[in-house]
Amino acid sequence: MVMDPDKILKFLTENIADFFEVMARTLVRPVAHFRPISASVAPASLATEEDQPQSRWFDPKLFAFAGVSIIVGTLINGLIPGRRQGPELFATVVVVLVVWFAYSTGVYFLCKVLRGKGTYADTMAVSIQLLATLFVVASSLTLVLATVAQLNFIKLFLEDVPFLGFLLEQPTFLFFGIDAILLGVYLPLALKHIHGFGWIRQLCVGVIPFITMWGGVLFYISHSLVFAE
Repeated sequence: MVMDPDKILKFLTENIADFFEVMARTLVRPVAHFRPISASVAPASLATEEDQPQSRWFDPKLFAFAGVSIIVGTLINGLIPGRRQGPELFATVVVVLVVWFAYSTGVYFLCKVLRGKGTYADTMAVSIQLLATLFVVASSLTLVLATVAQLNFIKLFLEDVPFLGFLLEQPTFLFFGIDAILLGVYLPLALKHIHGFGWIRQLCVGVIPFITMWGGVLFYISHSLVFAE
């Protein structure tokens, strides 16, 4: 399925202002800006306001924000020098959303193992928002560094720094590294107040991105999605 460019443009135009505002606010203060919405489980005619049970689910704006982030981040990734063409945009949006849901669910269960106090909806809301924001930031930083690395005098310098040179020549791994570092910093801060974590449990949460980073690297290698030399 191919996404209509006109529909993509319309979607971005309608959501881009809110997108940049939320992204900036997330980087300054990583808290949920799309709080779960309370919804009644039973019709009002069958229960009083006091007795009526309440459930909390995701704000639809969260998915709009995540969708814009994936599209913007994917477009930025497409500009990275030496990058092989990835999957079709619609497939990318769907796959990334599924991965973010699975990742955030795993984070929630780990938080529960660490005796966190937060709910599933709250954890998912802030985690997906953070993943979406840092996807764009990591893509942008990777583009800048990979572009700078193409300058001749930079290439000569990098020849004397093998590991750094390898990362800049293979931007996929550079992207995963940047994203893991950013998540390692922001994820514990975002979950701190939701789950009531102290420093030790925050450090435990901060290790997650570096573990999952290797899963992402192996996935790209196994699917031949690494960047061309």
